[in-house]
Amino acid sequence: MSFLNQKKSNHLASKKGFSLLEILVVIALMGIITALATISYVGGQKDIDLKKSEVSLEGFLNEMRLKAFTDARPYKIYLENISTDNISIKVYEPTGTGWYDFDLTKTCNCQVGIDNSPSVNCNNTFTTTIVAVTPMETKTIEKVNIHKCDNADCSLSTEDTINICFLPDGTSPREQKFKMKNLTEGGDDKVKTIYQTGYVN
Repeated sequence: MSFLNQKKSNHLASKKGFSLLEILVVIALMGIITALATISYVGGQKDIDLKKSEVSLEGFLNEMRLKAFTDARPYKIYLENISTDNISIKVYEPTGTGWYDFDLTKTCNCQVGIDNSPSVNCNNTFTTTIVAVTPMETKTIEKVNIHKCDNADCSLSTEDTINICFLPDGTSPREQKFKMKNLTEGGDDKVKTIYQTGYVN
């Protein structure tokens, strides 16, 4: 009987606790899982600010596109870097009567802030400075910078003002691309396209 009790006791003792090897394996697995989770979190954080800025910008542009359509008049929008990590958006409405001529407006790429006479001002396509004209709408978007695309795939870009126009039917005179620069180290930039339909993607 004592032999059976001893055997049972030895059996219970062998089931008690973990071996050092098992503990080391569990610790190693926990370390790997923690490292993967950290990498995933940091990677996601790199793009989160840019995504917020992107949603805010797209929402504002779509709002102005709809306004152009409902008001049946063109609106011109300027995106400009105002600091190392903020952009300013200014929206201008047309002056004079030239904008009533839809063909003229389309030809001139949406002249805004000046008298739209066909003989002179059609040369000033998408001027980057408007003097003595108050914007009808303004907005600031933080934690992003804007670059103008210098080639088709936007692999080359320059920090510059972006000029956008929405015509009275909600379309745009031309397709154009610009880059939203991710200011977080290691984050990816985002190329945005404004199609002639007025759709922003």
